[in-house]
Amino acid sequence: MVHILYIEDEVEIGNWVSQKLTQRGYEVTWLTSGEVLSIMWSK
Repeated sequence: MVHILYIEDEVEIGNWVSQKLTQRGYEVTWLTSGEVLSIMWSK
């Protein structure tokens, strides 16, 4: 399974895109900020 990291701060858009990608067989990690990503990677 392909895993996609998706960053989107608009909740409606993020929900829609994440749902559509999941329906198409992708595993999605959705973050609402690039800052969250930098915090995750610094651990």
